[in-house]
Amino acid sequence: MEKNYKANRTKLELLAPAGSLDIGLKAISAGADAVYIGAPKFGARAAAGVSLANIATLVNRAHLYGVKVYVALNTILYDSELNQAESLAKALYLIGVDALIIQDFSLLSLDLPPIPLHASTQCHNNDAETLYRLEKLGFEQAVLARELNVEQTRNIANSLSTLKLETFIHGALCVCYSGQCYLSQAFKGRSANRGDCAQLCRLPYSLYDSEGKHIRENQYLLSLKDLNRSHILPELIRAGVTSFKIEGRLKSASYVKNVTAYYRNLLDSFIAEHAEHYKRASLGNHEFKFTPNPFKSFSRGATNYQLFDGNRVKEPLIRPNSPKSEGELLAVVKQVKGSVITLTKPCDLHNGDGVCFYQNNGTVQGGRINRVINNNMFHFFGEQIPQKGTLLYRNYDSAFEEIIQRNDATSRSIPILMLLEAFKHRLDLTMWSEVTNTIYCKVSLPCNLDSQKQPLNNKKLIEALSKLGNTPFTATDVQVLNNGWFVPPSLITELRRKATVALIRVLKIKHLAHTLYRPTIESLKYKITFPTTLSYQSNVSNKVALSVYQKLGVNNIAPAFELEQTGNEALMTTKHCLRRFLGYCTLENKQFPYKEPLFLSSGSLKIQLKFDCKRCQMLLFRKK
Repeated sequence: MEKNYKANRTKLELLAPAGSLDIGLKAISAGADAVYIGAPKFGARAAAGVSLANIATLVNRAHLYGVKVYVALNTILYDSELNQAESLAKALYLIGVDALIIQDFSLLSLDLPPIPLHASTQCHNNDAETLYRLEKLGFEQAVLARELNVEQTRNIANSLSTLKLETFIHGALCVCYSGQCYLSQAFKGRSANRGDCAQLCRLPYSLYDSEGKHIRENQYLLSLKDLNRSHILPELIRAGVTSFKIEGRLKSASYVKNVTAYYRNLLDSFIAEHAEHYKRASLGNHEFKFTPNPFKSFSRGATNYQLFDGNRVKEPLIRPNSPKSEGELLAVVKQVKGSVITLTKPCDLHNGDGVCFYQNNGTVQGGRINRVINNNMFHFFGEQIPQKGTLLYRNYDSAFEEIIQRNDATSRSIPILMLLEAFKHRLDLTMWSEVTNTIYCKVSLPCNLDSQKQPLNNKKLIEALSKLGNTPFTATDVQVLNNGWFVPPSLITELRRKATVALIRVLKIKHLAHTLYRPTIESLKYKITFPTTLSYQSNVSNKVALSVYQKLGVNNIAPAFELEQTGNEALMTTKHCLRRFLGYCTLENKQFPYKEPLFLSSGSLKIQLKFDCKRCQMLLFRKK
């Protein structure tokens, strides 16, 4: 029976990425409550598009567990693409996806089916006013800017009525405000807003001042560490976030399984401690044959990216030495004899493990464990040998990868209760979800039963009913009411099969995508206040989006950067500040020893920096 919890408990959703059907299925198995995946076109990760047939297969599997499937259709669109985008949205609706993630406002005025819309983080979801507009426009959910801290998130949540808030909790960080990065388009002709980012932020740069004085040489000065908000997950929940997003549609299956399982455990623990107020957003119990650890998958180091005004950010946000995976800290090198490395403490080492370390000059070197001698000694293979006193990191755990890549590394099942009742001319089998008695089925099997002649023993019947190995179910309680009739175990197989098929059908019907009413743009003209002027940073790239903004009262609208450039535009707007990184935030009142403006260079890329200290932002421009 359903537990006696309050009916209005808040659902918490763990949202995992999928760059393919296979990874999407693995994310479900690892505990995702929702999966986001790219459409065949118009997704902000052009290399992660998935066919409609594969999305349909994913939806069919996901809805069995109450898992939702959100499809990213979040690039800006050109006029010639609008008909295709509209047709794609209709096809996704017919497939049964649960929402479209969009950026381009033209979709609000096209002939879209009544499918829920989520506002991509590309929509500049940085403040309460923006989120309020999205709520009034009929969006169901919005992906918050990564730059928002817990306090800002709470203030936004308190200003909203129906819009659900989604936030990134793990994965790669864009150094620029999402939707406001034009570096790739400006220098490579590849638009980040069109899913084709060249990732110029991950290149090494030299930093120098206007007098040519070099401040940093060949460092990764725009490459942020990876996001890890596991330690502030309870704070984000209490602030009003209900969907927790893992970045990584270009990440491997083992990465998605590991990180999803890690946050599944954290969310389940929180929900168990606060069961009167929260519940998970999908069904199923999980079993992992590994101990989830996000640092065993690709990791550039960790930051919770809790940014505040001024110099209150104490943690370093970048790894200037390398944009590659750092992994988990093993130990300090105690002794080096030839190729034999001895560590200061025992570690779980394996042949073939990848390791890396920082040299005195700041460069990163890598190698591998060629042969383990014991738990703190091994033969090292690599171009450079680490010195005594060096911190050694492991960025590839061969034993962990071997386990996590197995098909049975993660498993998911729905716990059910079963009741068999015997009558003279039929058998009834009722199956229902252990979590809620509103999900159930009851099937019957005609038969002719004889009276029970010997003492009742239902053990064999219970064992037969419990054999659910090829189904998504696990029986946690099985009861048999013979009513004095002898039930041959041979009848159970067919009855159990009919019941499982019926319950699967019930679950899929129960979890069908729901439609959502959206008001017309014309009806909102005087109900939402937009700025009268929009800059190129609003990414208006087609005539329909232009018309939408005009109907909402915007008079002066600049075309998207991809359509028209003056040469004076900010190519990036970031909260990461190199003045602060150097230790010269203006709030610290230290004399700045360099002549502004500062410049970055990497090959042919020449960038000028401007510091907007009032807004606590750094802006990047083409060097004049």
